[in-house]
Amino acid sequence: MDVRASSVASSCRVSQGGTAVENQVTSLVDALPDIVWTALPDGNVDFLNQPWYDFTGLGGDHAYGQSWQAAIHPADLAELLDRWRAILASGEAPDRYVIHPGRLSNGAE
Repeated sequence: MDVRASSVASSCRVSQGGTAVENQVTSLVDALPDIVWTALPDGNVDFLNQPWYDFTGLGGDHAYGQSWQAAIHPADLAELLDRWRAILASGEAPDRYVIHPGRLSNGAE
């Protein structure tokens, strides 16, 4: 299974307990069938939508910062991190999709 994670423009970033508009955006993004996430310039993940939690089985704060790595199968993690670090080092916005064709840490593909 290919996991496609779309980065969302910073203007769409939302936080828990935000304004009514932010909460509406969160509800809309959570209703999408695709995994949507955002990350800060240092690479730390700061937003994940509900399909990400449903797909990985991780919940709560177990996915923010660098904790999302727990969802990636250990055999696939080094290559994925190399790709992620290259994106961060380039200083350029990543392509619309970062595709991870590997397995989850629980062995699901």
